[in-house]
Parts: sequence; C-alpha cells; structure tokens
Amino acid sequence: MTTTTTAIPVRLDFDAHAPAFAKAMGHLDHTATKELDRVDFDPKLRELVRIRASQLNGCAYCIDMHTKDARAIGETEQRLYGLAAWQETPYFTPRERAALAFTEAVTLVATGKITRFPIVLVGSSYWSGLISWLREKVAAEGNIHLPELDLLHVVDDPEQVIEIIKKAHIEVGLQPGANGDAS
Repeated sequence: MTTTTTAIPVRLDFDAHAPAFAKAMGHLDHTATKELDRVDFDPKLRELVRIRASQLNGCAYCIDMHTKDARAIGETEQRLYGLAAWQETPYFTPRERAALAFTEAVTLVATGKITRFPIVLVGSSYWSGLISWLREKVAAEGNIHLPELDLLHVVDDPEQVIEIIKKAHIEVGLQPGANGDAS
C-alpha cells in the first residue's frame, strides 16, 4: 500500500496578508490552550472540539491541522473517523458528548447556520469555569460576541431548563407545549 500526502491549501494566507491578525489569532490559540490546560481540560477532547468546529465551518485546512495534532497526542483513528457522526457512535464518553454538543450549538449559532436559541448547560460545577473563561478572556478580547454568550445558561435544576426553554419559545412567538415543544 502506498501513501501519498497532499497539502491542503490555506483559504487565506493571513501570515502574508494580515500578519498582525495572524499573530493575534496565534496568541488567542495559545491563550485558549493554556487556559484549557489550567482547568485540566483533556487535550484529546480539546482537539476533538477543534476538529468538530472545523468540520462545521467547512475548513479543510483546519480539519487537516487539528486531526494531525490529535493523532500526535494519541487520539485513535476510529474516533477521528467517527467524529462527524459522534451522536451515532459508541466511541465518546458522556463528558465528550456534552463538549461536542456545546461546540456544535455555539458554532452553528455563531455562523448563522441555525436560529439563535438558548444553550442550557446543566451542572454549574462542570460548566461555570468555561463560561467565566469565555466571558473574561475570549469575549473581553473581542473574539466572541456578547449576544452569543447571553445564550448560555448554566443551571443545576432541571426545572430551570424547562423555564428557560419556555421563555425562549415565548420570545420568538411559539406556544410552549405545541408540536412537541417544551411544556
């Protein structure tokens, strides 16, 4: 069996066309990685999240880069191949599934591929550090819009989930409980 490696072209060479922007993005990536390491966010999960966001964004260059990074830290081929259909595979833990669901929601809302909706994260002990980091570091540097962060709700009580969803339905003119919606 022969293997051929083909380089994926960069969509836009920021290093050549916008070096200050490229440097800022490199700094953001470095800071994000450092913060995720500080809160013991699993490096393999970090790369899975990056790959999934890149898949949703349709960036072949980023998918190529992040899958190489994932392989380099020991991620399995099977999980990388199954990532695009992660909900249908048995390869991912509940924690990984939560992170992938969160990644999809934030990425799809931010890119306008789905309607804005509340993202309810259950378990403040698990999610509050991430939300604080997003507000204090990422949003403060202008890398995520505050309206997107306002969609995030961290709760501990399942009743709070229902109330948040009902309120969102009312705000967009839907009747809660209709057509299988939250009731």
